[in-house]
This record gives sequence, C-alpha cells and structure tokens, in this order.
Amino acid sequence: MTKCFVENVMVPYHKTQIELLGLQTHQIMVWMLDYWNVHNSQDFLNRIKQKYLNILVIFVLANYTNALQPADAIL
Repeated sequence: MTKCFVENVMVPYHKTQIELLGLQTHQIMVWMLDYWNVHNSQDFLNRIKQKYLNILVIFVLANYTNALQPADAIL
C-alpha cells in the first residue's frame, strides 16, 4: 500500500512541483509520518532510502499527531 502511494502519488507530485517552481531536479522532499510500526521498520526505511534518494522521512512524536498532522486527526 505504501509503495503504491509513494510511486503513484508522492513521486509524481514531487516532479510536478519541481517543474512548477523551477527547482533543481534533486530537490529534497520531506515526508512526515506517524511513528507507527510499519513506518519505523528498518525494511521500510531502507527501501525508501535506497530507492528514493530525494525523500527525507521524519516522524511525528507519539501523541502529537493531532497537533502536527491535523489532516489525519480531522478528516
């Protein structure tokens, strides 16, 4: 599921924004995630680091999702 999201949503969006904003092709994109077992697994993080060099994964601290990712808590 996450693999499909990255390949079909994040990567195309990133490319579009680079073109629209006239950024360099190696521009870094920050992906803020909940500190969830699937997201913090070494397999997942290694896959992202190896395949998507321009994606930087950062984590929201536990119990802060509603403050730092309001769309997840509200929508």
